[in-house]
Amino acid sequence: MRAKTRGKTEEYCLDQIKKDLQGILPFWQRMECPLSTQNQVVRQAILTAIPNPQSSSFPDFLFDGGYIEHFQVTAAKEDKKGSGLKKDESIFEKECQESFRQLENELERSTQREMFVQNPQMIFTENSYDYFVSSFKKNWKHHIESLEKYTGEKQAGIFLVENSGATFKQMKDGRYLGNLYFLHLDKILLPFIYEYRNQIQCVIFKSAQFYEIIETKEIPKLLKKIPQELYFEPGRMITMNTQIGINL
Repeated sequence: MRAKTRGKTEEYCLDQIKKDLQGILPFWQRMECPLSTQNQVVRQAILTAIPNPQSSSFPDFLFDGGYIEHFQVTAAKEDKKGSGLKKDESIFEKECQESFRQLENELERSTQREMFVQNPQMIFTENSYDYFVSSFKKNWKHHIESLEKYTGEKQAGIFLVENSGATFKQMKDGRYLGNLYFLHLDKILLPFIYEYRNQIQCVIFKSAQFYEIIETKEIPKLLKKIPQELYFEPGRMITMNTQIGINL
């Protein structure tokens, strides 16, 4: 049993991937990793997965013979109260609510037809790859513990990992290579995931408007293709809140 009941975040995340597989979201980018003939099996599992009727229990979604469990990771520092990003976002949300109240007051005082626009934004820069790896491993192990207590069908296990913060730039010799972070290029996390190949058969990694589907048994092939010189540098996380007021 988990302390927090499943909300809309998990369902929205999986729904976006389902829509892409169905061709409904063609603007998304699906990374084509080397997959075995089981690819269609994985695809069918994703498309047929339904929310667990027991909303406060592991896993989040069920399909015939297996499950999908969703969790988020972050490049921001985490503690028992959550990530630094989430704390700043909470403060920013309150500031936005206050600025919108001020906008409403300006509209009430105005006697002319006019439009007010304001764009408060928050820039979060305290990100690091080390924080990301730590978050990934900590949350992964936590959900593995839940899996070990699970007594339902688990012949096929899928972890749906969502990056909830800033992403990274691909770097080599101090140069930005023009591409962002992909899990199938991560020579630190792939071996870690591979240790759990008998429990987790597939990992879906979602970040911004792309996702990857990686079968854990294919990880040794992926590792051989990663350039040794490749590393990652964090980017900024920018959150904007456009507020528009119209006085008619």
